[in-house]
Amino acid sequence: MTRTMKIIISSVAILVIALGGGVVYRHEKQLAVHQEMVKIVKENKSVIEEYVRLKDDNHKIQRVVIDYQSIQHSPMGGISLTGYVNNDPSNDFSVILAMNKGHVAIQSGQLPEVSEQ
Repeated sequence: MTRTMKIIISSVAILVIALGGGVVYRHEKQLAVHQEMVKIVKENKSVIEEYVRLKDDNHKIQRVVIDYQSIQHSPMGGISLTGYVNNDPSNDFSVILAMNKGHVAIQSGQLPEVSEQ
């Protein structure tokens, strides 16, 4: 193998290792951010449940289930998530949580339609 070929192969190997390390670092960073958002959602589950039950005048909502896999950073800021009520995925809701000076509030959301049974 010539000296030039060794330099090219070494350069490519270093580039591949650097790119691989960057991909792993980014994945770990995203995982840490997601875990932090899950922690915030769990700490504020009562706020979410209160919001979901807002229009439930007849007390039809028995159980609120949050889909922790759906949690993501909202492009408008805050944390976006979905869930459903009464163990029925067709009765779904979506919420965006906003953080303001350490206080969490509902920025926007779509409430479930709970049918009469």
